[in-house]
Amino acid sequence: MNKLQCLRRIVASLSSKRSPLGNVKVADIDALNFYKARLIPTGEFLGIHAAGAEAFERIAELIFTGSAAYQRGTTSKELAETIFVCILENFAGRDPDTISNFDIELVDATVATWFDTTAQTQRMFVPCAITGQSSRAFSMGPVSFQFAPAFRPECDVDLQSLARLRIHMRERGATWIATVEVANCQPNRAWELGELAIDLALVGLQLFLPTSDGMSRMNARTVPQFQVRIADQGASWSNHAPGLALAPGALERHLDQAEPLLESVGARITNFLNPGGPLPRLNSAWADAAYWFHEGITEPLDAIAVPKLETAIEVLMRSGNMSGSRTRLITAIHAFYGLKEADLINPDSQISVRQLVKTFLSDRSMILHGTASTLGTSFLSSRSSLKDLVRGLLTNYSILLDEYGTGSNPSDEIDSFLTWVGRKLESEK
Repeated sequence: MNKLQCLRRIVASLSSKRSPLGNVKVADIDALNFYKARLIPTGEFLGIHAAGAEAFERIAELIFTGSAAYQRGTTSKELAETIFVCILENFAGRDPDTISNFDIELVDATVATWFDTTAQTQRMFVPCAITGQSSRAFSMGPVSFQFAPAFRPECDVDLQSLARLRIHMRERGATWIATVEVANCQPNRAWELGELAIDLALVGLQLFLPTSDGMSRMNARTVPQFQVRIADQGASWSNHAPGLALAPGALERHLDQAEPLLESVGARITNFLNPGGPLPRLNSAWADAAYWFHEGITEPLDAIAVPKLETAIEVLMRSGNMSGSRTRLITAIHAFYGLKEADLINPDSQISVRQLVKTFLSDRSMILHGTASTLGTSFLSSRSSLKDLVRGLLTNYSILLDEYGTGSNPSDEIDSFLTWVGRKLESEK
């Protein structure tokens, strides 16, 4: 269905029904068989009957996906609500046959006005667990990190809320605050993009810092920092705070050594927040893979972590299927490390590249297809090797992508990039 067909079907499904008397319950509203409705001053419910649900979802999808600004700057849910209000206010009681392209233009204009008047630039301050040691502030592209006791917002904020936030930070062991600014977005979408950008910046740290697997935003899913176990046979207490093994001053030394990587990851984050630059597919693949890596390394179960880490490779290489994953992974290992299928992964190992790739893919397949128990299978050795491989691929991919992007008319395809990487590293031997 196109927009005009959708709107006619929606208008045909508009109806009003008297609200049940007394205390209205959810079951009473469900019995009216509305897809979406609202209570109007007359005491009636006005809305879209269930028969118009498909058409409404379709027109909302067409409007949302038809605008790069909407896809970046709002959520499909908020946009759909704006369309719903527009339809109720302008088309209730209309004959569906009278709906024309002028009415479609009205809906489009209403959505555009709503977006233009409500999108804003928002600077967000997000607590993170990185390390308990004090260190200098640092940045990766648009994301900056500051040790919490030294944090002073450079703008007006609600001081009472900031004080409450600091209390929660102490309770959760979050001793750093990340700052990120997101422009031209609805508030909810700005938070979504900002928090994802911070997650990508944390991946930047996880690519080179030891004991960094648990580094996260305070409110994100992560490994609990403190664990107390009590049983009739005894009790134990353990501290899993990220960066626990970093001695005073170690974070700054690591940051200095990793400065080129921090700058490179910053470029990836900038591209994520402001799409439309060069090499969008290759940049997007890195961001997607980095997020899968961030999620995978915090998983307590090997059988969940391994598929997530393998998925990081698949999206980084845009594999498409298992056969493509095998081919691209072998190609990537050869391009980035110069190793062929029959070569051993390192001088101290008896495992070849071919065997390593086969093991990774079979482990993931067994879990996802149910031939191995998710809760009863351990991939300890595979997980460790896979984590190191993904970390290395993300690091090298990002740094080399910077140089690749400065070439003459570089192709935005992974095969062209891998070919370029292989030739470059071969020429440097």
